[in-house]
Amino acid sequence: MNNLKLHTITFLLLATASRAQYYDYAYSQYAQDILSANTTESYHSERLKAYQRVVFQGLLPLAIGYGTYRLHKTLFCRNPLPPQAPLRNPLPIGGFAFFLTSVFSGLIQRTLEPYAQELQEPVSGFMQCIRNLILRPSDQTLTSLELRYIEKKPFLTPEAQNTLISHFLSLRTNYRPVFSAGLEANKDREIKTIEQLLDLPTQTRSISINESEFQNTFQDYEPMGTGIAFSELKRFCRMMELSSHHQNPRLKNALYLHGPPGVGKTEVARKLAATLKMPLIKVNLGEIREIGDFKGVACEFASDTRCHPGLLAHQIIRQAREGYPYQNMLLFFDEADHTLNRIREEESHELVSLMLNLLEGKTSSLENPFFRASIDVGHLGFILAGNRLLRSSALNNRLNLIEFGNYSLQYRIKAGRDIFLLEALKPYQNLINLDNFTSSDFENIDNIAKREHKLLEMSGTDPGFRGQRQQIERYVYTKAQNICD
Repeated sequence: MNNLKLHTITFLLLATASRAQYYDYAYSQYAQDILSANTTESYHSERLKAYQRVVFQGLLPLAIGYGTYRLHKTLFCRNPLPPQAPLRNPLPIGGFAFFLTSVFSGLIQRTLEPYAQELQEPVSGFMQCIRNLILRPSDQTLTSLELRYIEKKPFLTPEAQNTLISHFLSLRTNYRPVFSAGLEANKDREIKTIEQLLDLPTQTRSISINESEFQNTFQDYEPMGTGIAFSELKRFCRMMELSSHHQNPRLKNALYLHGPPGVGKTEVARKLAATLKMPLIKVNLGEIREIGDFKGVACEFASDTRCHPGLLAHQIIRQAREGYPYQNMLLFFDEADHTLNRIREEESHELVSLMLNLLEGKTSSLENPFFRASIDVGHLGFILAGNRLLRSSALNNRLNLIEFGNYSLQYRIKAGRDIFLLEALKPYQNLINLDNFTSSDFENIDNIAKREHKLLEMSGTDPGFRGQRQQIERYVYTKAQNICD
């Protein structure tokens, strides 16, 4: 009889443990109600209801099994069992107890429901011990992520909500014992995906342009030979300002800066970002081999390691985690001509189509295959840069062109003194400054600009500012070394 008791109770404990997989939220039955909550209060309320049901589901196998055992002992086991047959009845008893649990669980639950609050505390400890021993430890990370989801739900698109719910359900409903270590990698990846989706910005920031600040920032570009389109830069900032006040802006903010290397195209993009007080996301189009590198790659199966959220989503999430949780950003595509001019090549054709779609006025979102949701691109400002004009007339029609090059001698001299010299002095600020420069030094720096301008007159091609900048940096380095000596 002792063996009969031992095996019967063991079986009942295993039956209870099988129900304990529903412990935290009873997700297989109640998760949809919990995740449909719109406030943290309703979330906790739904969770408590689910928890109360779990209490009954966890206790019923033990209670009914014990009652069945007592009934079996009273009616059929009045005489002790012979020692040679200790395992005659444990499996039928345990199976019958589990069957009764499933049949009468709803009835007994409704009967005991008024007493759920009183039973909750002692039962929770027992259930947690079983769950920790036989299943896996309780994971508070998912609870915090679900609370974040409830708070952010009003700002999420329906498709983003469906994706998040599917990940939550997948994590909570799958039975994963502690010895199933191979599934932990999938769990970690799903948690990471949820975190990335919740980190995507869902709100915009209102932008206001300071006229005097804009004038002071870009006045140095006005005396260029062919002239940078000062009005186009101002128009670009105005369009970004207007789009920040509309939930679904129709205006596309797109510039194409073209000219020889080192003429300041990247510097203009940085100054625009500083003026608009938003981050600049730099993308080298030459490094994008396929469209998935930019948009993201979907997971074809659970353990697929090739999938990723894509460069665009990665950069937006990185900016949000660094403290800028808004959709207003500048996207700067460098080396646009090297990649987009290969229209006839297969590796570039999809990218051209993508750029046309991004620059289309009606495009407000971009589908991300990895997240199975769309990313807002309506509040992004687009800046493309290249050395030559683009061949695609469709692209040119969507871009405001600004040409760099053929700078006047006066502008080169001014840029050498007021921009490049000050930048070259920054690494030596504790050693030398402008007071250490004589009139002869300034004349030598002006001569560097004159030599660069002479190259322009001889070749007819603007050499840009890269050579002038490097020569000034070498001059400052030699000056600093002489002072040290």
